[in-house]
Amino acid sequence: MMRLLERLSLTGSLAMIMACFAALSFETSGALAQPPKEEQVKELEKKIAELSKTLAELKQAQATQPEAPAAKAQSTASAPATGAADTEKPASPAAADKGLPPAWSKSLNWRSIGPAAMGGRVTAISVFEADPSTWWIATASGGLLKTTNNGVTFEHQFDKEATVSIGDVCVAPSDRNIVWVGTGENNPRNSVSYGDGVYKSTDGGRTWKNMGLVKSFQIGKIIVHPKDPNIVYVGALGRLYGPNEERGLYKTTDGGNTWEKVLYVDDKTGVIDMRMHPTDPDTLIVATWERQRDEYDGFFGASEGDQYGPIKTYAPGTGLYKTTDGGKTFKKLTQGLPNALLGRIGLDWYAKDPNVVFAIIDSEKVGMTTAAYLGVQGSTAKEGVAITTVVENSPAAKASLAREDVITSINSKPVKEFADITKLLEDFSAGDKVTVGYLRGAERKEAEVTLAPRPAQQTGGAGAMLFAGFIAEDAEGGFKVTRLMAEDTGLQVGDLIQLIDGKPVGGFRDTFQQLASTKKAGDKIKVQLERDADKKELELTLSTPTFGGGRGGPGAAAGRTGSSTRPFSSGLGGQRENVQAQQGKAGHVTGGVFKSTDGGETWTRINSLNPRPMYFSQVRVDPSDDKYVYVLGVSLYRSSDGGKTFRPDGGRGVHADQHALWIDPRDGRHMIVGCDGGFYVTYDRMNNWDHLNTAALGQFYHVAVDPRKNYRVYGGLQDNGSWGGPSNTRSSTGPINEDWFRVGGGDGFTCRVDPNDPDLVYFTSQNGAMGRRNLRTGETGSIRPRAPQGPGQGPARGEGREANQQRGPGGGQAQRYRFNWNTPFILSNHNSKIFYCAGNYVFRSLDRGNDLQVISPEITASEKGSGTALSESPRNPNVIYAGTDDGMIWVTRDGGKEWKEVGKNVGLPRRLWVATLEASRFADGRCYACFDGHRSNDDLPHLYVTEDFGETWKPITANLPWGSTRCLREDLQNQNLLLVGTEFGAWASINRGASWTKINNNLPTVAVHEFAFHPTMGEVVAATHGRSLWVLDVTPLRQMTPEVLTADASLLKPSTAIRWRAEPARGGTNRRFVGSNPPSGAQIYFVLNKPAEKVALKVLDVEGRTLREIRPVSTQEGGATKAGGLYRAVWDLTRTPERQAGQPGAGTGGRGAGGFRGFGGLGGTPVPPGTYRVVLSVDGKEYSQPIRVEADPTVPPSDVIAEDEIEEDEEHEREDPEWRFDPLVMKP
Repeated sequence: MMRLLERLSLTGSLAMIMACFAALSFETSGALAQPPKEEQVKELEKKIAELSKTLAELKQAQATQPEAPAAKAQSTASAPATGAADTEKPASPAAADKGLPPAWSKSLNWRSIGPAAMGGRVTAISVFEADPSTWWIATASGGLLKTTNNGVTFEHQFDKEATVSIGDVCVAPSDRNIVWVGTGENNPRNSVSYGDGVYKSTDGGRTWKNMGLVKSFQIGKIIVHPKDPNIVYVGALGRLYGPNEERGLYKTTDGGNTWEKVLYVDDKTGVIDMRMHPTDPDTLIVATWERQRDEYDGFFGASEGDQYGPIKTYAPGTGLYKTTDGGKTFKKLTQGLPNALLGRIGLDWYAKDPNVVFAIIDSEKVGMTTAAYLGVQGSTAKEGVAITTVVENSPAAKASLAREDVITSINSKPVKEFADITKLLEDFSAGDKVTVGYLRGAERKEAEVTLAPRPAQQTGGAGAMLFAGFIAEDAEGGFKVTRLMAEDTGLQVGDLIQLIDGKPVGGFRDTFQQLASTKKAGDKIKVQLERDADKKELELTLSTPTFGGGRGGPGAAAGRTGSSTRPFSSGLGGQRENVQAQQGKAGHVTGGVFKSTDGGETWTRINSLNPRPMYFSQVRVDPSDDKYVYVLGVSLYRSSDGGKTFRPDGGRGVHADQHALWIDPRDGRHMIVGCDGGFYVTYDRMNNWDHLNTAALGQFYHVAVDPRKNYRVYGGLQDNGSWGGPSNTRSSTGPINEDWFRVGGGDGFTCRVDPNDPDLVYFTSQNGAMGRRNLRTGETGSIRPRAPQGPGQGPARGEGREANQQRGPGGGQAQRYRFNWNTPFILSNHNSKIFYCAGNYVFRSLDRGNDLQVISPEITASEKGSGTALSESPRNPNVIYAGTDDGMIWVTRDGGKEWKEVGKNVGLPRRLWVATLEASRFADGRCYACFDGHRSNDDLPHLYVTEDFGETWKPITANLPWGSTRCLREDLQNQNLLLVGTEFGAWASINRGASWTKINNNLPTVAVHEFAFHPTMGEVVAATHGRSLWVLDVTPLRQMTPEVLTADASLLKPSTAIRWRAEPARGGTNRRFVGSNPPSGAQIYFVLNKPAEKVALKVLDVEGRTLREIRPVSTQEGGATKAGGLYRAVWDLTRTPERQAGQPGAGTGGRGAGGFRGFGGLGGTPVPPGTYRVVLSVDGKEYSQPIRVEADPTVPPSDVIAEDEIEEDEEHEREDPEWRFDPLVMKP
């Protein structure tokens, strides 16, 4: 009823109703004596009847009166202030260009809610080794952390600089106050960001100055001279998506005031790594790398390489260079290195013996072998080796050698035992021809055999692994399924596998490597698992992972055994460990770990290991003992014999994907590692690790909210799955790590919540691995369309598709579905059971993702394209928009029967990645499009709007500065309010894109990938890719009308305030992440557009009695409050006890912000639920707004009444010390 009453616009009638409500709401407030409850009920019933009659009369009166024009300003001192924005009226022409003043954003306070349990990607570590308790952690997209107490606490640094992604950090060895940061991550993965040069701090990281190289984009390495901090070397890797000149090795000798480019290959090649001689700072070894990504996030179909890597990884510009004169001259190092095109190179110099240098080198021949292979097994016989097995399709089989033949010679050299065959073949390479002499019975024969490359070992052997159709992560009691890689396994994401063939499992990787030593592809295993507390048993078939995998296939995630051409690959473009002896005498050409004992002049390969080279290529040697060598990768490899053999067990308990490792030069047992899950510390040489997860560094791709008032938020993170957690807590602190729970595995992306069942959560992992989970029942389900069955099975092609595209279904060949790394899906605004997703087609399910059906033509412009954006009109369920990574935008206006490609109408110079599409909830035909061009070597913002279903588009980028646009969203209540997330922050427009204002305030510089508006709580949640989730009260932005921007003063309508019931305090530790709760009470905003001498705020009940005063503090000299400001104050939902009114300090409870803060009072009594009035007084003129206070919706009404009664009794007790309440007797 109150919501209806609050909509009434007739001021006099509203006043009468509010007066009635005063009697209804406050006769039980505790300040007056109470009549018996039976009489209260009768009185309330009478007043409700009167209110209902009055309401009916008002509705009838409004129906017969013409619509009144909106008031522009208060006519009297007591008239209500400007209220909520008129959501059906666009901004007036006079105010079209008058956006939100930038200074006003200072009153928009974001609050961090975490999580920190799963950290983001770490790129570099720098320790001040003279005092190793001081160190810095650089992140891919979350800025810089510093500790001065060895990780007990951390300080966020680099929060307000122009860019946030960091490639390297380096503290001067001679001065802990001098710190250098190179911006732009150097790992060329699909989610990489970019920077604007190098920064320097001379106060330990408190302040920063950009020292140039602003067009270097990505920084590979920084080295500061050990004694002279003015001498600095910067390895500029350069633009990932195209050529640029500002790359190579730069040197400064004056602390960064000037730079000299001392090593330059070309405009496509930069410096990825370098090391300085431990005792001679003029000697350096530098690794260059030529690489480039295209506009897509991955490859589809079979690929021999990293599915998600650059299109160019091996190129002529890559190499090793050495200078011995401080960069004046360089020579290229080649002796002992692969004679092939090289990929990424990592370096480390052994501090104890400067002659020893280690390198890990990627090669275009990775995973291959030069060893010759005959293809027989045998045993010693009287005259040679009797063949026991001839491998099918081997060189021996092709030469017609057979079982029981006896090999007597190879090229006339005698064979007496099987070892002779192995030794003789070492002198040959694959492709060579040899003559094999043999006996068949008593007949002597010869056969010419063309030798082939040696295949990988299929069982046993170092690193061999089998596969059972799923990927899992280690968990307590077994390992938990995070991703299904094969159909019809019977498994579900979230299953906890506990036993295989009746034996308890260990780690996921170790278990399947052990199976490879006793089983082969095609063998069956019995798996016992736990699913939602139920025990189940399944039979699974083992298989051999394929190289590359295509579309995120098994080889991409878990592959250990390679293809026929790359038998020693380890998946994702890498090479297995410890197989160097099987790759032949020229096996070094395939890359791996190399060692030099003459300062880099010559090199020898010591191990074949090189896991996922484009993403890692990191090798480290213990500075005090070179028998300990480490290689970073998906697993953390360690060697205790100088690199001859490696074990992938250094990272037990550490998140996968390590990128940085520091080893204490004084104690090699002490190390810090940085990975995709944050950073860890060990003090026992990797046997145990401590996860220092107290900083919120999560790299969110998306965020969603449920509809409850005490709502949860959900989102997917890079390499950290999908999680849910509270937007606030009822404790004295905000959300902590333990409040968060996982809903999906793999790399997490889009999440959705069923608005009609907030326990039903949808999620997705890479390449379209979608699913749903019911948090209440435990039900889970996988969502994926069935593959096409054959030629001609798909839909017809649609309008607008260019002639050079691949044939669509019906074109004569079976088509496979392609899903993006970050697959878009939505729930219908009109029926939440209807599920849409997009790959290279748009799919629809009428049953929560079950039975997905194609409803569109193929929507991509190329065979590499896939869907990236989807939007259904909130006004019309038949209107759906779809966008792709190759710039196509499609629209249907009849529920998917007919589609039209309208992206060509945008007018961009070239097709760009469609980041988001947003069909308007306020106008038919209106849709907003956000394009992200950075993958196409275009970092400018690109925002457009159509009013005619895509026939024409208008740019609304306006004054947005340099930096890619990631998302564009329309407010739920005000059609003129838009939010955009960019590579470096959050922006708001209050005039539908005519102008933009940055609203970061306390939000650090960070990429904002998504926004989620809560439907009722007046908040928006930002998903940042590097600093987890942040929440903003969006109430004031919604009311920024032209009238508010020009009026002398305005009091904005507060959101409904909820009096949450507090929870008991929990146990904790001093080392934990703690998020921020919203202020406890009601946030009140007002605007001043000219100076004021006296400003006051107070809260009244509807009878006009003052409950609380919130007095402002002067913010300007002379006593005047600063003009032109948006101000915020907080009412703590209490009233001042009447006996205290008028006493010093009384009546001033509450807190303020943006220029206001409450005076310390004597405390107050919580007010009961109801409607109150906030009054702003500005130099004698009053403005007022109603404010609604509601009880905790999760608390039963009877409990609320009981709590109110207790609070009233406590108030009486404070007012009269002689009055007490006894459970049995009331007495004065």
